[in-house]
This record gives sequence, structure tokens and C-alpha cells, in this order.
Amino acid sequence: MLVRRVVGYQRLVSLEAAQVLGELYGALRLFTNLFQPSFKLKSSERDGGRIKRQHHPPSTPLQRLLATGQVSEEKSAQLRDLQRGTDPLVLLETVRRCQGQLALLASGEQDAGLGPGAGGADRTSESRSLEVFL
Repeated sequence: MLVRRVVGYQRLVSLEAAQVLGELYGALRLFTNLFQPSFKLKSSERDGGRIKRQHHPPSTPLQRLLATGQVSEEKSAQLRDLQRGTDPLVLLETVRRCQGQLALLASGEQDAGLGPGAGGADRTSESRSLEVFL
């Protein structure tokens, strides 16, 4: 469901689209797991015709994973370093840029901004900063 919400329902058939989707999914995975808090259901209680739901406080998937205690200290430290070293604004910019490129590819335009010089130095530095995590 998250994929269709972010990518849409258009048909993508080119190799360029596959490359952009790979970049989009990588950035989206990091943003969702490291920075996007969500509520998880704690309990549900029926009172006549009403259902009363109680939720845990919102937390990211990374916080829930680390709270289980089932991850080694070494891996926990790696994950925390990954979160500290990742900029959520860069991830969101990557997601938005990829969405724009996919929209252009789906509309049938030939040059979707994927060629050399399309993003300039910003795209190069952004790719370098993200390739460590992907």
C-alpha cells in the first residue's frame, strides 16, 4: 500500500524507471524505518457497540526493534550510527525527485532528467551521501 501511495498506479516499463524505483525504494525504506513514527495497537476492548482502542506511544520501527533487546550491541550501535548519519530532509528530497522522474517517465517524455548534467553537483553529492546507506 505504501508503494502505490508513493509511486502511483501508472505503468512503468523502462530500465530507467527500474533504476529510479530502486533509488526511491532505498530512500523511502530508510526514511520510514529510521524517522517515521507510527502508532501500534496495545489493546482493543468492546463496550456494547463501541470499540475502545488503546495504542502504544508513537515510535519508529528502529526504536521498537532496539527496545526488544534481541539485537546485539554491535548491530544496535551500527543502526544508531546510521540514524545519526542520515539526514531525513535529504531522504525526502530524494523521494520527491524520484517521484517527479517517474511521473515524467510514465507520461512518455523521453528526457526525464536522468542524463548527465540533469541534477548537477547537488545530485552527485546527494548520491554519494546516500550510497553508503543503500
